Amino acid sequence: MAIDLYAPCLCGSGKKLKFCCKDLAPEIEKIQQLVSADQPRAALQRVEQLLEKQPRRVSLLELRAMLQFHMHLHDEVGETIDRLLEAAPESPVTYGYAAILAANRGETREAIELLQDALERVENTIGRSVLEAIGYVGHAVLLAGDVVAGRGHISLYAGMAQDERNQGVDALLRLNHEGDLPLLLREQPQLRSLPEDHPKAAELEEILQRHENGRWRSGRAAIEAMIDPQAPEPALVYDAAMFAGWLGDQDAYVSGMHQYAEMNVSLHEAVAAEAMAQLIASSHDEPQMETLRIRFELTDVDVAADRLRRNEHIEAYIGPISANDQEVRPRDAYLLLDRAIPPSGDLSSFTEVPVVLAYLSMFGKRTDCPAHIDVTVDDNSDLPTGLELLLSVLGDVIGPEMERKVLGAKPLAEAALSWRWQLPPDTPEDVRHKLLTAKRRQCLLEGWTHTPLSSLDGLAPVEAAGQQKYRIPLLACVLILEQGAVTADDLESFQELRQHLQLPRLETFVPNEVEFARLPIALAYHFDMQALSDEQLTILINRSSLCAEPLAGLMAASELVTRDADPKLKFLAYRVLVRRQHRIADALAASREAADWAESIGQDPAEWLVERLALSLEFEDGDTAQATLDELAEKHFDKPAIREATFRILHDSGVLGELAEQEQSGEFHAPHAAATPASKLWTPGSDPPPASG
Repeated sequence: MAIDLYAPCLCGSGKKLKFCCKDLAPEIEKIQQLVSADQPRAALQRVEQLLEKQPRRVSLLELRAMLQFHMHLHDEVGETIDRLLEAAPESPVTYGYAAILAANRGETREAIELLQDALERVENTIGRSVLEAIGYVGHAVLLAGDVVAGRGHISLYAGMAQDERNQGVDALLRLNHEGDLPLLLREQPQLRSLPEDHPKAAELEEILQRHENGRWRSGRAAIEAMIDPQAPEPALVYDAAMFAGWLGDQDAYVSGMHQYAEMNVSLHEAVAAEAMAQLIASSHDEPQMETLRIRFELTDVDVAADRLRRNEHIEAYIGPISANDQEVRPRDAYLLLDRAIPPSGDLSSFTEVPVVLAYLSMFGKRTDCPAHIDVTVDDNSDLPTGLELLLSVLGDVIGPEMERKVLGAKPLAEAALSWRWQLPPDTPEDVRHKLLTAKRRQCLLEGWTHTPLSSLDGLAPVEAAGQQKYRIPLLACVLILEQGAVTADDLESFQELRQHLQLPRLETFVPNEVEFARLPIALAYHFDMQALSDEQLTILINRSSLCAEPLAGLMAASELVTRDADPKLKFLAYRVLVRRQHRIADALAASREAADWAESIGQDPAEWLVERLALSLEFEDGDTAQATLDELAEKHFDKPAIREATFRILHDSGVLGELAEQEQSGEFHAPHAAATPASKLWTPGSDPPPASG
């Protein structure tokens, strides 16, 4: 492929290649061809030959650094960067590569500073090497655990990258779909502006332009210089904190957000800022609960296994397979329960569900270790009960304790909100939902509220309740918990928690234009959806999708489908209602409603039938799957795309052995009219099942 003479020159001058290093264009093209042909070593040799004639040519040194990074020659890159500093001390390219090298060494704060050196030297168009440095540093910062700075850099890269497949956007989506990333950290916060009539409004707007090109260091300094210590403007405090966070200064970020939360801003904005500060603040001071592995010797493994299998408090368990091939796998694994599993899953209270007291791993005798059983257990109030029960089950075959090892620890607040239990396998979905909702409520009101928190100066929430100084921090604590809400029942539990802690309920409200744009989606649960426009509801749905957020998008979609809205918007809303429901019954109901809506406006409902088939197979609802497949075969198999999608779903679910064979056979017969048992799913091309009865 011919080189683009109008691309930014490699030397970082900001000029196009045609008007800067045009004489090197043929050589650069040859080098790029060698790289494309997977010959980086030959490309590097050619660069070295050219550098012998022009040792201070910045474009060649840039190519050399690029190839050395590509070949993981990190020691050699340092020498190239030194030569770049000598040849072009003001070139952004030099500092871009220095930032990449520092990030590669794990020196993330140094990498951020060097990247700022590079960005402050960019005059016109940003060069490829500096752009890549932004993404590289952002990735390294994320791996180091700094979500605010990492997201800031990746978002900057995504906004600047011009390629079709924006890797920055991909990285942000992957980050948002990490299950343990708090919802409040899945969006890039908006900077604040001063009122238009404020004397410093124009000055701040000019400074904020530096955010768009990543010049955060100079922007932070300028904003901090504008702040009057005697009467600080909330917008300036917030923006300075955000710039500090993007620069990796977590302490300044947390301090600024705390300060903003105490200023004259709306309650919603104050609570959101305080919650962000609490999430980023160090949790090292939080009281911890340890997870232990306690090892006991066994005198007879076979007798021990027999006693465990026969006891009603023991349940066989298939544990996760270790990625370590050298790790010895246990002979057997079990769950130790506080009671026998009920014969039926039709339970009336979560107190009837067996609690997992410990995980048991039994090992036979080896040359380097006697036969033993490992007990993995949390060091909490259930520990003595679990050990006493295990000793009574194994009796004389269990020997003395051999070893006690700490495997890890987690904050007590996290432990108070988690539990392990073993539901009967036939527990109906509606019963499971009822039990989970009740258990979550109990953990919130009786467990978490009595747990000391560092964000409350070591007080438990019930101890801080009623004290004015803890009002905003307590509301922020609840908002952080509310991020995990997945149903409307959960939201009501959090409202009950607020009342329990003498806090105001977060009532439904209509956000103004500014609030709608900048309040985090975790607060969208409390928007008055009926008062929002179709466009605003669609924006919420899209934000929810980007953040992998489970509830606000559902709430917006549920409102949108009730309106006489643009069919394209309603199609999007129905897709959300079908694909993101927490319960299978709700998802199937939404797919039926979507199909009826499609027919009512003259559209083909087949796509919604395909969605319903996929759902019913995923959740093993054989009756619904069979009925849906019957309807597809009877009415819609004349459409190649629908037929192909149907067989793909059947193949992926394991119903068909080979999709290709089924498609090639062309034998698509109408299904038998007789009823079919859930365990026998008829598929096109197969013999109809026998009539039941």
